Amino acid sequence: MAVEPMYHPNVPVGAGRVWGLLFGRITRLAGAFALASAAFTGLSVGVSHADPGCPDVHWFGAAGSGQRDGHLSANAGMGDDVYQSYLDLQRLVQRDGRTMTAEAVEYPAVAVPDDGGIGDWLGFMDSVDAGAEALGA
Repeated sequence: MAVEPMYHPNVPVGAGRVWGLLFGRITRLAGAFALASAAFTGLSVGVSHADPGCPDVHWFGAAGSGQRDGHLSANAGMGDDVYQSYLDLQRLVQRDGRTMTAEAVEYPAVAVPDDGGIGDWLGFMDSVDAGAEALGA
């Protein structure tokens, strides 16, 4: 009994696989570059007609699930990752001579239940809803 290779019509092999992976990476890289370019272009050439007392940029930072347990004011109430991103952007904005202010989205930021019952999940979803409402207010 001879063993024959199996080919699936939807799975690229050989050069097709390499080009598919390469094209996917190039596409993601180009998308990230376009997004970053648009963000920095908006900061550089945007014309504002706001009150002179208003900042050039205002940041709303929301803590991630479970990032407020017992530490409501840590990282300005924004959570570790969001606060670090805020600080990074603030440095860039200030380097360009612009002003920036920030505020935390006030909501419980309940941790995602590991394996809780329905009550734990309802509490988590209530926290998500409260965060969405607070951001929209």
